[in-house]
Amino acid sequence: MAGPLDRARAPFLHVIVVKWITYKGKAILVARFGGLSDTDALRVIDDAQREILKHAAEPRSVLFLSCGATRLNEQLTQRWKAFAAATDATVKATAVEGLPFFVRAVATLMKPNMYFASSERAALDWLAKR
Repeated sequence: MAGPLDRARAPFLHVIVVKWITYKGKAILVARFGGLSDTDALRVIDDAQREILKHAAEPRSVLFLSCGATRLNEQLTQRWKAFAAATDATVKATAVEGLPFFVRAVATLMKPNMYFASSERAALDWLAKR
């Protein structure tokens, strides 16, 4: 797994990119990786996986991914497959916002019950009901 996000190379990332929040009483792990380099996107995926596995005894975990302008290449696809395999037993529900239509098809193959939201609020509302 990669090390922490390189903020010197990505100084615009003034927000935490992997963070637990409480929304309508539900603990939701938010991972933001839109617009990042492939290397930094991989680090965010690693950070999200570490956070989820810390709470492996709590299968109520839900995950919101904000993708923005994320590209999907072979390296990221393989990492997402490994992420899904490692976290599937713990993650109860996943909502994604910001994926282009053609990338959704690939994502659906990796995790068929993923919800594709039109906005962050729609994603969080959907997850809060799970």
